[in-house]
Amino acid sequence: MTQNPTPSHAGPSRRSFITAGVAGLAALGLNRSAFGAGRIRTIAAGANDPTIIFVHGFACAADDYQAQIDALSSSYRCIALDLPGHGASAMPAQPTMAALAQAVNDVKERSGARKVILAGHSMGSKVVREAYRQSTEGVVGLVFIDGSVYSGNPDTINANLRAQLAREGYKEWAKRQFDSMVMDNGDPKLRQRLAARAQALDPDFAEALLVDAVRWELPSGLESMKHIAVPTLLLQSTYFTSDYKRVPLKDGIKTPFMELAPKVIAQCEVRTISGVGHFPMIEAAPVVNQHFREFAARVA
Repeated sequence: MTQNPTPSHAGPSRRSFITAGVAGLAALGLNRSAFGAGRIRTIAAGANDPTIIFVHGFACAADDYQAQIDALSSSYRCIALDLPGHGASAMPAQPTMAALAQAVNDVKERSGARKVILAGHSMGSKVVREAYRQSTEGVVGLVFIDGSVYSGNPDTINANLRAQLAREGYKEWAKRQFDSMVMDNGDPKLRQRLAARAQALDPDFAEALLVDAVRWELPSGLESMKHIAVPTLLLQSTYFTSDYKRVPLKDGIKTPFMELAPKVIAQCEVRTISGVGHFPMIEAAPVVNQHFREFAARVA
C-alpha cells in the first residue's frame, strides 16, 4: 500500500481556521453574514488560480486532503472545508445535500477566486454535483474521488438503511462501514481513525443526511450530471461485489458511476487508482496529487 508522502511543501500561507473567526474572515475575505449563525471550518494554503476547493465525504473532515494541500499549494490555491455538521463546522439548518452544497458555494463566493475546481470524495462528489447545479460561476473543472450513484427505488433503499441502523445502532453500523473502506492489507491505524471519527457524528444528523443523499440522487443527481459543462475527472479506486463487499478496483471492472458519467458528461475522463481502498487521496496520495496537477494544468 502506498503510504502518505512526506510533505514537500508546507506552504507559507497555510491556515486552519473557523470562517466565523476574525483570522479566517480576513484570510478568505469572508464576513459573518455568509454563514448566518453557523461556522464553517476551512483550511487554506497557496495563492494561485485555479483554486481547488476540496469537499470530504460522509462522516469525514477537511483533514483528509492534507496531503493534497501540502503537495499542491505551491502551484495552486487550495481550500478544504468541514461540511456543515462535520468536524468543527456548525450543524446546518437542514441535513440535506442542498444545504451542504450551499456551504461549498458560500466558501467559493467569499474566496474571490476567478477559476475554481470543485473536488469531492465519496458523498462529497454528490455535494459537489449539487453545488455545481446551484452555481456554475467560476467553476472550470470537477473532480470526483471514488464517487458513486444509487439505483433502484429510493424508498426501498432508505427503508433498508433505517432497518440496518435500528438493528445495529449507528455506532456499530458506522464502524462496520468504515472498517470496510480500508482494505485488509491497509493501514490498521488509518482504519481505526476513520471509524472512530465516523462514530462521533451525531446519529440523528447522520441518518437524516444519508436518507436525503438517496432521495437527492433519484432523480436530482442524474439531472445534475447531465448539465455538467466543464471538464470532469473521475478517480476511482473501489467497487462493490455482488455480496456488497467493497474491494479494490480491478482491470476490466467498471462501477455504475464510471459507466454513467462519460455517457452524460461531455468532457469526462476516468482514471483508476489501483491497490487501495476508499480513501485514495490518503492511501495513494502521490498518484492522486499527480492527477490533480495534470488536470489543473489543463483547465487553468
